[in-house]
Amino acid sequence: MLHKVVSFILGTPPKSQKTVSPHQLSAYKKATRRRDLIRRESKIGATLFGRIPVGHNREFFCLDKHIWIWHEQWYDVTQKVSKDMQIRYEFQPRGVLKTVDGIAKGYVEGSELRNLLQAVQTYHDRIAVEVYGYAAPQMA
Repeated sequence: MLHKVVSFILGTPPKSQKTVSPHQLSAYKKATRRRDLIRRESKIGATLFGRIPVGHNREFFCLDKHIWIWHEQWYDVTQKVSKDMQIRYEFQPRGVLKTVDGIAKGYVEGSELRNLLQAVQTYHDRIAVEVYGYAAPQMA
């Protein structure tokens, strides 16, 4: 403690102070930027499935080129408990595997698959314009 006080008074940094390498700083900035972009994209994604009920928090975003996440939280007033649900859609060569709260539910088919693919397309179109500033896609 005395060493830190003397170092502060004399204006010399304590010897135990570690410096961060440019590579570590760059990786931190990159990870922070990625989280920020996912948050911004998720706000747009949350609106793609209709109005968000009062008291609910919804996210829908692309985690990587194969995985999409739908996450919803709310407070159930009848049971007086917070609820949480996460659906993970994993695009595989065989199809889109759906996992709900960590339990595989099978491959998405029919209208659910059509709706998911439409949501993914709308998501890409909107984030391109609203997050990344690209021109709106032209309708044919």
